[in-house]
Amino acid sequence: MNSFLKYFLLIISSFSFAQEQTGKAAIFLDEQFIHNNTFKYIDPSNIQEVKFKTDDITIKGETYIGQLFVSTKSKNYKFLSLEEIKLEFTQSKNSKILFIIEGELVEDKLETYKIDKEYILKVTVQNSNYIESLKAYNLNIDVVKIMLKTPDNLEYEKE
Repeated sequence: MNSFLKYFLLIISSFSFAQEQTGKAAIFLDEQFIHNNTFKYIDPSNIQEVKFKTDDITIKGETYIGQLFVSTKSKNYKFLSLEEIKLEFTQSKNSKILFIIEGELVEDKLETYKIDKEYILKVTVQNSNYIESLKAYNLNIDVVKIMLKTPDNLEYEKE
């Protein structure tokens, strides 16, 4: 391995380790701060440019390591919270809810998850009393599954 490659790998691994120890970058979508949990569900085909700034920044008492600036082709987002998605896309009146987005269980900080309404493909609700592995526990929890307009999901829906 040549010395340049060794040096490059050392820098990359040090940078990655430092980020794990200290936190995440602040993300700005079209100049508006958004939480990392919201950024995970931005339509990647709508991203026009990404820039990174290494300066730390503190927002609402939380310090972020670096800043990620993402500009998009379409600046017309209609972000919905998980509660708004439940109200708009389902008829669930249950106060006990589990949210699953793209197969990933939302475990905490529900208020930090927002999804562009136009990127939502389908929302389904199933009560835990009808899920075979949970039926015996009589939990009476509604499981809200959110499916996004990813290429794979769009192809699956065509079939």
